[in-house]
Amino acid sequence: MPAPLPSIKSHFLLHSVPAAIKTEFTLDEHPHIAFLFESWPAPPPSLCDAEMEALAAAGFRLTIASLAIPDGCFRLARPASLAAEVVYPPAAPLFAAIADAAPQDSSHREMAALSAAHLRRYPGSLIPPETEGMARWLAREFRRRSVQHIHARSPGALPAALYLKKAGLPFSFTAPAPGGFSSPGLLAEVVTEAEFVIAPTAGIQSQLADLCPEHAARIIHIPPGLDASRYYGALCGESGTLRLITSGSPAGDRGLLLLLESMARLAREGIDTTLTIAGDGPWRGQLENLITKLQLNRCVRFSASDSDPEETRRELAASDLYVHPGTEDNDTLPPGIMEAMATGLPVLAAAHSGTEDLVIDGFSGWLFPAGDGETLAARLIEAAENPVLRSAMGQRGLERIQTAFPLGGHARLAASQFRRSIAGRFAPAVSTGLPEVLCLLEQWPLPASDPLLAAELEFLCAQPGVALLTASFDGSADRPLPPDNLEFLPDAAIMESIWQQEPELAARAAALRTACPETNGEDYFREARRAVYTVVLCRTRGWVHVHAMRASTALWAWIFQRLAGITASAVIERQHRQSSAALREIAGGFRFGSVSDPQISGPLPDLFPDRVLPARRRLMGMLPPGPPPIPPLPDAAGIWRQWLAQARTVPRPAAAVSPV
Repeated sequence: MPAPLPSIKSHFLLHSVPAAIKTEFTLDEHPHIAFLFESWPAPPPSLCDAEMEALAAAGFRLTIASLAIPDGCFRLARPASLAAEVVYPPAAPLFAAIADAAPQDSSHREMAALSAAHLRRYPGSLIPPETEGMARWLAREFRRRSVQHIHARSPGALPAALYLKKAGLPFSFTAPAPGGFSSPGLLAEVVTEAEFVIAPTAGIQSQLADLCPEHAARIIHIPPGLDASRYYGALCGESGTLRLITSGSPAGDRGLLLLLESMARLAREGIDTTLTIAGDGPWRGQLENLITKLQLNRCVRFSASDSDPEETRRELAASDLYVHPGTEDNDTLPPGIMEAMATGLPVLAAAHSGTEDLVIDGFSGWLFPAGDGETLAARLIEAAENPVLRSAMGQRGLERIQTAFPLGGHARLAASQFRRSIAGRFAPAVSTGLPEVLCLLEQWPLPASDPLLAAELEFLCAQPGVALLTASFDGSADRPLPPDNLEFLPDAAIMESIWQQEPELAARAAALRTACPETNGEDYFREARRAVYTVVLCRTRGWVHVHAMRASTALWAWIFQRLAGITASAVIERQHRQSSAALREIAGGFRFGSVSDPQISGPLPDLFPDRVLPARRRLMGMLPPGPPPIPPLPDAAGIWRQWLAQARTVPRPAAAVSPV
């Protein structure tokens, strides 16, 4: 919840809508929904984030899946209040291995058949060629997380939802405006295959029903919801200058050009205006040329607030009028208008079916014919000359958002549809009651020189309550695919974005650097970024113990356990590539484990002495057939069972340990 601004008064008392929803809709079985996006997060900040928070408060488990790593992911804010894991595409070598692999089961074969059918049915650019591989990857991730239902939240995610249904995962989606969808045939196909369809406006519901009349009963009108208590109250007119704010639009939309021309006309008539354009894009250069030509450089500025919800709220509250000048027909409800109304701003918008559902002309704002620059300028003049009217319109718009588009209403209707889809198909989730133990592995496939590691991994994969996280995938030819329960760190861009968006965790990890002077900076901060990402993941996983399977992940585990306030163990083998001096600095931080490196002294015993494979002898100039014999393994399984028992009996500390 934002803190009050010193110069802006809150328009009414803040309250917690999600908390109220939780009281009414908490479910014992905690059904699990995956929200599927073409790219998440993406500017402008989506109202869908608040809707997902409301569902989480209603008792649903959530996973967010992004089909692409968003552009500018370093600067895109993720809402900290949204308790959901985010699944991104894997690093390129692993994705290529999964996409190129032969079908592993019947669902993969059905995906391949659907891909072939789509190539014949639709243009090549409509469904990207990587869709099948991405669906295979997501099916693997969703099965591990026991996802029960998929909801596609952006048009570009609809083909992937079709493919995931072949893996036994039912789906629904929030419908785009049919007129703006690239293929009516593909849209009809996803409507046919979906469990239900959420239409954000009555107009979209009607158009979809006309497209697929036999499925009209499953097309449900659920308006988007917004929690107005999260927005600051606009002052609407205490300044002598009319302060306008708008959102960036596609290059082909002349709406912003008309707005700039209208501002120039007002300037010639002696009416001062300023304009904040929230967003950036390929259209900016064209706008800057026109701004210079119209001599508006001092009046117009661009803001990056579209990537930060908090900054968006501040920009709206510091304005007098929100302008939506788009000239393209649009049946959807523009989220920028909804946020402006929640702030108490009057709205001036081009008349479309979507804007007409929100703005009542002459009551909560003004509507003008799309593309009509004369009327746009006249409405701006009227707004500039009537600050009292602006304030009254803004207040009426706020009341309309609160009554017609409440977040609680959206959450109740959506939750009901999700429950109906899941009920009877899945048994309630059963918890084993065992705290999760996280095991860290440097890479897959495993090195052939360490046969004990393969045995250890095979044992751990079969144990309940054990998670396996791997740093990298060796994409060399003829490498086997990893087992389904082996999880991988995401792309380095995502790791860096998490590091930048978790400044407190990053600062604590950096402070721990003083305890590791023997570790060079590059190695330390690589492992620190891994640890910060793992802490973020731990918020939804609840791990209470971390185990470094070999020396290569010991520093990662050590930093992670210090940040998360949990216990750690490690196996440090005799032959490794890490600095023994650096490992000596952190060895005391492990509660139990094994150290075979003779240069490291401490309380950990040497339970797994290094085993050297026998040399292969030649027979008549040729190598004998078959692999060389491997010496018998010690009772490793017994040791691992003992370790797991110790890890599961460790109580979680009340708070994380201090950073130093």
